[in-house]
Amino acid sequence: MRHFIISAKSGHDMSLQKVKQGFVAGIVTKEDFEIVLRAHKDSWDAIKSDQRDKARADPKVGTV
Repeated sequence: MRHFIISAKSGHDMSLQKVKQGFVAGIVTKEDFEIVLRAHKDSWDAIKSDQRDKARADPKVGTV
């Protein structure tokens, strides 16, 4: 579980789901889950940019 926590803190969505499952199963504490959620959000916030948001909204991006 520790590896999933580390990965989720870095912004990996599938790892966050595994940590959530661990929380529901009682393997991960509420405090640890809260820390992981905050770190996951912070990681995604750090890579956000206006340029990426505009590119994602443009339907021509990704086509040849």
